[in-house]
Amino acid sequence: MVPIVAGLVVADSPGAVALGGAGLAVLAIALVSLGERGGAGRVSGRVIGTALAAGLLFGIFFALLGQADESAGMWPVLAVRASSIAFGLALAVRAGVRLRLGRRALGWAAAAGLLDSAANALFLAAAGRGHLSVVAAIASLYPASTVLLALAVDRERLRPVQLAGLGLAAAALVLASV
Repeated sequence: MVPIVAGLVVADSPGAVALGGAGLAVLAIALVSLGERGGAGRVSGRVIGTALAAGLLFGIFFALLGQADESAGMWPVLAVRASSIAFGLALAVRAGVRLRLGRRALGWAAAAGLLDSAANALFLAAAGRGHLSVVAAIASLYPASTVLLALAVDRERLRPVQLAGLGLAAAALVLASV
């Protein structure tokens, strides 16, 4: 919600249909992300607070990234990657964690870092060419791809509410592109 609101505050409205698609995307994300019924039981207030704080900070990150000028090129992505590595290393040193990864884990970590940087670069490019409020809503539909991968790769069963969320996600993409 943070980058959607930021996009509406700093730029013109993308139009009622596209904005409706962005709102539908938010609902789709909620439905797709619902886990198994009765899975882990009660969730503590600390876990909910941490999840909300993480969501808020991700939203602020994407709102700020969306404000980068097109003339900046991909420098904001490089700055994000460098600062996140430095911050992670500082946290590891403070916590006294040894940073030894096996060869296989190191390969997966490098691949994840490259894919994350590519995703940020694509978000930056899209936000520079479209309305941040719509681009942010579409980008936040990534839980739908996770659910589809779980279905295809792990043969997980989807709950009806998740299937409804996938349908709403598809409709949100269509509406947001208008």
